[in-house]
Amino acid sequence: MKLQEMKLSKRVEWLQWVLPTVILAFVVVYQTWFVDYIHDVIGEDAHYIVELILYGAMGPFVTFIVLTWIRRWLVEKENMEDQVREQERRLALLRVEEGKKVAQHLHREVLPNLAYIANKIDHTRVRHLAESLIEQADQTLLGLSHMLRDTIGELREKINLLRRGAPLNGFKEGSNLLEELQKKATEFRDLLHLEVTIEVFGKLPELNYELAASIWRMVNEALNNTALHAQAQQVNITLDGKQSGKLKWIVKDDGKGFQLSEWKDRPSGLGLVHITEEAEKWGGNLDIHTNLGQGTELSAVLDVNYEAIE
Repeated sequence: MKLQEMKLSKRVEWLQWVLPTVILAFVVVYQTWFVDYIHDVIGEDAHYIVELILYGAMGPFVTFIVLTWIRRWLVEKENMEDQVREQERRLALLRVEEGKKVAQHLHREVLPNLAYIANKIDHTRVRHLAESLIEQADQTLLGLSHMLRDTIGELREKINLLRRGAPLNGFKEGSNLLEELQKKATEFRDLLHLEVTIEVFGKLPELNYELAASIWRMVNEALNNTALHAQAQQVNITLDGKQSGKLKWIVKDDGKGFQLSEWKDRPSGLGLVHITEEAEKWGGNLDIHTNLGQGTELSAVLDVNYEAIE
C-alpha cells in the first residue's frame, strides 16, 4: 500500500519506526566508515566541530522534516473532513428540500380531497339526514366513498414513488400546461361545484418543463386555497403572454377575501408560502389583492428566460 493511501494514524506509526531506524543506520555508517577518515584528514579539533555541527543540526533538521510531513497529512485530513462536512450539509439541505416538496405535494394533491370529503359529510349529516332525504344522502355518501378510495389509492401511489426514490410531481413531463389546467378546472367543477374559467391573452411563450410544472403548481395551489378557504362560487384563471419574455398568471375568485394586513403581520397556511417560493424561483413575486367580502386575486409575473434558483 502506498504511503498516501494509508490512514493518518498508520502514516505516523510508519514514521515512528522508520525514522529512528534511518538515524541509527546513519550514525552506525558514519562512525564505522567515515569518522576515522575525517579525523585523519582534517584533524582532531576540526573533526569535533564537524560532529558537533552534524549532530546538532540533525535533530532540528529531522524534526522540521517530520513536522512538515505531519502538517501536510493533517492538511489532507482537514480537507477531507471539510469535504465530508460540505457533503453532509448538502445532504441535509436536500432532505429539507425533499421534505418541502413532499409537504407541498400532499398539501396540493391530497388535502383538498380530504377537506372536501369532510365538508360533504358534514353537509349530508346536517341537511340530508336531518331532512330525512335518505336517497340523496345515500348518493352523496356513495360518491364520497368512491372519492375516498381514489384518495387512498393516490396516497399509496405516492408512498410507492417515495420508496423507489422517484420524484413527486403531479405535472408529468411532456404535458401541455393549458390542457392540464383545463383538466384541473373540470375536476373542481365536478367535485366542488366551483365554476372555474380559463382565459389566455397574447401568445403563450415556449415553456421548458420546469417552468410549466412550476406554473401548474402555483395555479393549482391558488385553486386549492380558494376551495378550502374562500367560499367562492367562481374562479377565473388568466395566462397573459403579451409581454415579451414574460408570463403572467392570475387566479381571481369572488369569495369572502381576508384582511391582507393581518395576514402579513401573522402569515399562516402553507399555500401562499408555497406559491411565494415558487414565484421567487423564476424571478417573480407573488402579488395579493384582497379585502373582506371582495374576493381575492393572486398573480405573479415570471421571467421565461430566468434560470431557476433551486
